[in-house]
Amino acid sequence: MVMGSVVFSIPFVALFVAYFAFLPSIPAILLAEILGKRDWLYHAISGAIVALVVVGFIRGAAATVNDAVVDPRFALALIGGGMCGGIAYWLVAGRLAGNWRDQARAPGVETTQIR
Repeated sequence: MVMGSVVFSIPFVALFVAYFAFLPSIPAILLAEILGKRDWLYHAISGAIVALVVVGFIRGAAATVNDAVVDPRFALALIGGGMCGGIAYWLVAGRLAGNWRDQARAPGVETTQIR
């Protein structure tokens, strides 16, 4: 019985979080691609900044003051989750950020390794 609610609630909450975090993450992703930022620290800090923006969205959208919204532990939990999300993004796509620029500079030129 509990398993059915878990199977439903986890993807539902993930979609809800992704809905609020997508727009603030676009500038961080574009900046990483343009500048070629490939280190994990940049993506972790970007995830924390995106989480701060999401906290601002949540606090601004709250019609009534909710204890969970004003609790600093809630904001710290979201920032920690944003940092983990930034590192997960780095593992999936961030390690190759800006690679398209290196390939566009020298088309058809293959690199050789000296042995």
